[in-house]
Amino acid sequence: ESGGQGPEGRPGGNPRQGWRPGRQPGWQPGGPRPRAFKVPRAILMLLGAMLVLHLLRVTLPQGEANALTFTLALIIFDHGQALDPARFYTLVTHAFLHANWLHLFLNGLWLLLLGSRLHQELGAGRFLVFFLLTAVGGAAAQILLDWGQFAVMIGASGVVFGLLGAGGHLWVLQPGDRGLERVKKIAWYCAVMMVLNLGYAMVGGFGGVDRIAWEAHAGGFFVGLAVFPLLRSPPAA
Repeated sequence: ESGGQGPEGRPGGNPRQGWRPGRQPGWQPGGPRPRAFKVPRAILMLLGAMLVLHLLRVTLPQGEANALTFTLALIIFDHGQALDPARFYTLVTHAFLHANWLHLFLNGLWLLLLGSRLHQELGAGRFLVFFLLTAVGGAAAQILLDWGQFAVMIGASGVVFGLLGAGGHLWVLQPGDRGLERVKKIAWYCAVMMVLNLGYAMVGGFGGVDRIAWEAHAGGFFVGLAVFPLLRSPPAA
């Protein structure tokens, strides 16, 4: 097929030829096809793990489901200890459990949308490192800001807020920003996001969970803001 225009502006030169099914309006034969949204494999793997674990929790007998939750959830200040050293792995694994289907859907949707954009910047390996660091950052903030209080924490919300933190470098800062201008923009962005975070916690959120872990949200956000520039590939020369 030719990429030229016909007498009526249609491809191919045939005035009777209209738009054909399967061809997007505005696309010309021989030209570049519009890019389809593609979910990175790393994100599909993370979402798949979350889905499988939630299916197990809702289908297993109650005793086994509780045992699975106990094994993977972040449990802090149990018997006065901030976190059992044998359970340090739960600083990450808590992000793969969710309270209910709505909780999983909301976090999964944000991970799909925001994570796919960050994956373009980081690649699979560094994106997974980012996921781990923001999960740990959210858990650590929960421990420090809720010091001495027994809590059981699950959910990937700390990671989601980490993605939002990284978004400050993608959607707030401009390439020409320098010095004080960068600081002012990031400071305003952080202030707005923390107000929204606290407001979300005060109204109880929309995920059907007992308590919104605003501390973990804040920790994930600031870790994401800090580590994204370190993990991001330098622009091509």
